[in-house]
Amino acid sequence: MKKKFNNEIEKLQLINEQKSKNNDSLKSANDELNNKLTEKSKEIEQLKKDLQDKLQKLTQNNLSVDTNEVISSQPASSLNTLTAEQSSLSQLISPMTLARNTNTPVSLSVLLSSKDSNSTAITNNNDDNINNNINNNNNNNNKAYESTGTVEDSSSNREIELKKQVQNLMDLLNESERNVRELTKKESNLKEELDKMNRDEKRTTVNMEYLKNVVLRFLESNEKEKLVPVITNLLQLDSKEIERLQAISENKRKFW
Repeated sequence: MKKKFNNEIEKLQLINEQKSKNNDSLKSANDELNNKLTEKSKEIEQLKKDLQDKLQKLTQNNLSVDTNEVISSQPASSLNTLTAEQSSLSQLISPMTLARNTNTPVSLSVLLSSKDSNSTAITNNNDDNINNNINNNNNNNNKAYESTGTVEDSSSNREIELKKQVQNLMDLLNESERNVRELTKKESNLKEELDKMNRDEKRTTVNMEYLKNVVLRFLESNEKEKLVPVITNLLQLDSKEIERLQAISENKRKFW
């Protein structure tokens, strides 16, 4: 009889050792999952930040267009025209000034001839300036169109590239969120299994004689609610089992 009792004790010790090993293994796996979950959370935050930066750059590139290349310098045609007019007026005034200084009369025909020649020169000069301005404006417009086309092509390419990068970031973000959900589910399952093992381990240390007396008293007593916490602790009941026991103690339904 004693030998059989010792064998039972050894078996219980082996069971407790095995449960302890399993408990340690589950705790280690739980810690590892927690670490992975933390890393994935950091990766998601970084991906969200990168995505916001990419979207901000994309918005800025769409709203701003570089027009520095479109602007070109224009010739100072007005200054040239004024210079030519000043020169012609000087030529017109010179004979009159010379005649006044030398007291020599100047004929009206000479003055008119000088004026006509100067007017013709000014008109020709103005025509040349107008033609030059038209040609320069045409060249500037052509350059502006070419520059605008180049800027639009460059902006379109940048927009396409940024959209691809944003899509890649979205794919990475979705994948990370799926991994986090899987890790969270595994962590929850491990916690439940660990809790169950802890309750099983505590049940093995319960004094059966004491448990028997508590159960009998619970069945016979009219104050069952006071014994619910004791039975819950001894049997390591889960939440559903506790609810059933409380229902019995309140006489809301029959036992089991």
